[in-house]
Amino acid sequence: RPHGMGVADRSRDRRAVERMSAYGRRLMQDRWTGHEHRVMTALWEIGLRVPYPVSYTEDTFVLQYVGGPDGAAPQLARAQLGPDELDDAARQLEAGLALMVGEGWVHGDLSAYNLLWWEGELWFIDFPQALDLAANPQGLNFLHRDVTNVAQWFTQKGHAIDGEALFASLL
Repeated sequence: RPHGMGVADRSRDRRAVERMSAYGRRLMQDRWTGHEHRVMTALWEIGLRVPYPVSYTEDTFVLQYVGGPDGAAPQLARAQLGPDELDDAARQLEAGLALMVGEGWVHGDLSAYNLLWWEGELWFIDFPQALDLAANPQGLNFLHRDVTNVAQWFTQKGHAIDGEALFASLL
């Protein structure tokens, strides 16, 4: 428990969150951005290609810019990939998932919209729903959903990925 925070303070915070008062929403936002910052820092430190998490406050999360002078990197879902690039992106996806799961994290909402494609590299983004694979009883279910979502997207684009086999390889 934070220094100086008594039982009454925690109880007040819990009620504020339950009621979703302005104060409760601020508490949740701070918790959410802090969580995403911690997860992305841990993943960046192990070498997963995520934008470097620069800093955060209760309502702002500052990340490394991925893109060029003409605009931000496109989401994978909107990127125009040729067959060789699609194969490379799939290989990078599998390697990235192995790193993430090996560190004990599950994205929690992975799709072609939470991946960027920039200069031949696949970037993982948007981690507010990330969860600890071992601590969360639904961790494996979320991992399975993440893997099958992206496998289906790749398969629809012409690079078949067996989502079940990929899921099994990550365990």
